[in-house]
Amino acid sequence: LFCCFMTLEHILEPRETLNEAMRILRPGGTLALAMHNIDSSLNKILGKYSPVIDIEHLQGQAIP
Repeated sequence: LFCCFMTLEHILEPRETLNEAMRILRPGGTLALAMHNIDSSLNKILGKYSPVIDIEHLQGQAIP
C-alpha cells in the first residue's frame, strides 16, 4: 500500500513521485491518492480566494 493524501499538489514533479510509487509497489499493491479538486464548483466560485489556490499548492496556481 502506498498512500499519498493531500500531498501531490505540493510536489514540483508529481509524475516522478507516482512513477516511483508504482515501481516500488509489489504486484497487486494499491496506490491510494486523495487531493484537492481545483475544478470543483466551490473553487470556481471562490477563484483566487479559494484556500487551495496559494503558493503551496503548485497545481492550482493557474486559476485566476
